[in-house]
Amino acid sequence: MKQEADPRVIKTKQNLRAALIALMADHRLDDISVQQLTQQAHVTRGAFYLHYKNKSDFIDRTFVEIEHEFFSWVVVSANDNNGEWEFEEDGNFDLFSLNRAFDYFAEHQQLFMVLFQGEARNAFMAVVFNRMTELLTHFQDTSRQFNRETYVDEVNVPVEIAQSYIIYALLGVIQQWLQDGVKYTPHYMTQCCDTLNGMFSKKFTYVDFFVVTE
Repeated sequence: MKQEADPRVIKTKQNLRAALIALMADHRLDDISVQQLTQQAHVTRGAFYLHYKNKSDFIDRTFVEIEHEFFSWVVVSANDNNGEWEFEEDGNFDLFSLNRAFDYFAEHQQLFMVLFQGEARNAFMAVVFNRMTELLTHFQDTSRQFNRETYVDEVNVPVEIAQSYIIYALLGVIQQWLQDGVKYTPHYMTQCCDTLNGMFSKKFTYVDFFVVTE
């Protein structure tokens, strides 16, 4: 049995992750020590260093794990999106499900309220931004293969600026929604973002990457 599949290892990592999130609610990342983490998680320092090189390694890997879990849930296949996008198998690509994203954020509200505030915000935002940039780049490259004109192909705006604009616009809306206590339902937030995306352009653009799924 691989060590990663050992229930004790899984439990240890889950406890350490929960401890990090709990401590981040009241402490800056730089002020959180390995001792605090292990005490909060009720694990030994030896167990911590068995799995992580140091605190920075633990935080980096934890943020990546959270990002991976999130995108595993919200990224959908274009060919599975109610037939709206029909391509050959070798031309399929991924889309971002808005409703799944808002459902996920609502379900894990406390987690993301911590991650989207204070010092942790910059570190976690960077992880999410990098992943969304990769997805958007693949989305645009694949679109061009099918001669679908994109907005950035027409206007004199560098790709990285266009991507930053749409990504941070969405993340900003999500952050504000969480800070306001999720006063609107995920369904309503999905409708609002879908409406706003439709206002930007009637052409095939980056906003087409964000979809509403079943």
